[in-house]
Amino acid sequence: MQLKGFASLLVMAFHSAIACDCGEPQSLESRYGRADAVAIVRVQSATLDHDNVNGIGDVIEMLKGTPVATIPLKAGSPASDCWVPVDVGRRYLVFYFTEYRAAWFSPCEKPIPEQEVPEGILKKWRHPGA
Repeated sequence: MQLKGFASLLVMAFHSAIACDCGEPQSLESRYGRADAVAIVRVQSATLDHDNVNGIGDVIEMLKGTPVATIPLKAGSPASDCWVPVDVGRRYLVFYFTEYRAAWFSPCEKPIPEQEVPEGILKKWRHPGA
């Protein structure tokens, strides 16, 4: 029995060690290029549902993609080592991917609080080609 428990802990430790391996950090420009939509949202709701956090972001400003009123938000379990908090009421720059059908709050696709987004980036994305 002890060996089985040790093996389970070993598997969990290995999983935790690789769970958030995102490779090289990606620039905002790269993330913008890969995303299907980019927006500044205000988190309207976030609830724990079957080990994931699901939420809705009210779109304040669309920077890329088809204009929508809301964007679905997802995050991993708060029990995971890859969890990123979703603060209701806070405004974030998010990157939406059609394959996920949401903007993910994770270390790999981390949303950025609006006040931390470089103004030069926002200016460029608000006025492409200018």
